[in-house]
Amino acid sequence: MKNSDAVFITILLLSFYALIFTMGLESLILTLILFIFMTISIIGAIFINPRMNDTILNDPLIEESNEKLPNDSRSIVKSKRYFQVDAWKALMIALVIMDHTFTHTFLHDYGSSYWERISIPILMIVMGFNMGKSFDKQGLRTLKEMYSFSYIENKMKRYVVPFLILYLAHTVLFIFESADFFETNDVVYYENFQNIFIGYTPFYGPGMWFLPVLMSTILIFPLLYWCYKRNSVLTIFGTFVIEISWYFIKAGLYGYFAWDNPARVMTSYFSCHVFALFSAVGMGLWFSTDHDLLSPRNFFIWPIGLLSLIYIIMYQEYGNWYFLTGDYNLGFFPYSGFLFLIGMNFFPMNPKGKLSDIIRRISKSTYHILLTQIFYFSIVYQFFLTMFDPIDPTPDVFDGSPLNYLWFYPLNLLITFSIGMVWNKLENQFYQRAKENTTASSIYKIAIVLALIYFIVRIILIVILFIKY
Repeated sequence: MKNSDAVFITILLLSFYALIFTMGLESLILTLILFIFMTISIIGAIFINPRMNDTILNDPLIEESNEKLPNDSRSIVKSKRYFQVDAWKALMIALVIMDHTFTHTFLHDYGSSYWERISIPILMIVMGFNMGKSFDKQGLRTLKEMYSFSYIENKMKRYVVPFLILYLAHTVLFIFESADFFETNDVVYYENFQNIFIGYTPFYGPGMWFLPVLMSTILIFPLLYWCYKRNSVLTIFGTFVIEISWYFIKAGLYGYFAWDNPARVMTSYFSCHVFALFSAVGMGLWFSTDHDLLSPRNFFIWPIGLLSLIYIIMYQEYGNWYFLTGDYNLGFFPYSGFLFLIGMNFFPMNPKGKLSDIIRRISKSTYHILLTQIFYFSIVYQFFLTMFDPIDPTPDVFDGSPLNYLWFYPLNLLITFSIGMVWNKLENQFYQRAKENTTASSIYKIAIVLALIYFIVRIILIVILFIKY
């Protein structure tokens, strides 16, 4: 990798962040200077047209891939699995469970912006990292190869089929709730039937917003990788530009998120799309080529990581800053990217023992753990406790008696991790039987067809929403 690539990406991203953070100054001269720097870097990156070296890793999903490589003249190298990635995934899904166990107010008092709210950003970075390694491993170069039927089938099997199981379980609960067989708690206005148009189930559970994000990656990731192989600098810079543009388009068309906004489902859609987290994916893809923290290629993460930390300090102390809202945006992501590289360089590479084996199993089951905790917490918060905000009869969940968290959080980890890991194991066993058993094979084909139908119908429903609003 040429050092000039590192220079261009550093100038581009520093100028980009400087432009964003100084927009409120309304300085025409400063804006012009920043645009000039960005333009020069873009021109340089176009003429250099950097190419990547092929490297190896596991599937870009939150699980390991068992996809077969194409049967052609490409050389096939044995896949390498990074324990550092497994460790990050296991740690981050544990933080996701924490985020849905404790109230946000409680965690915020302990500086959650610095350590707990990094879970989704780092998982998105991991997805970008694994995507680059996976496509490299398969030796895919053309869009036709990348958008193959085997690719679509694999994504239906990995993402949509397990989701439909959750959807079926939640539909049963929704029917019983609608028939007044039992009463449920108010889930703080999250229950909006129109959300099923964007990929929710009929019965809300915490973390459900992330499922449409995953679905949106299916059609986006191959194109992103294809662009990356043609010009890495402009592609990664483009992920930052697309993310901020996506934010402004949402604000311009539908306004900022508000519970009483008639088009709230559309603001939710924009927030539940991979474009809303695209810079994190882009950084992960960039790191898939070289994850050395001290590499000149990764120098940019030091200055923008520092800017990101400054932004997080401001957010932790004062809340939303200027036009950036929430903590899943490009103001937060470089900080998480820096932490990701630290872990990749200092976590053990290939440890042995029971603990490391458990971490690997958790890593492979991350998606199923996510689905399990959505269902589990939908039961907890709609039938027993109220969710986060002060609503009677439990106005602060356990904040008034925080010692209860000492048993509540471990219990939640035990339940969600155990069920998610068993679910993943049983599913893999079924897919193996489908290769050998006629009945299982028929069920598998039906499941894939249903998944495809759902995926297509969901796209149509989103189009209908755009027409309506």
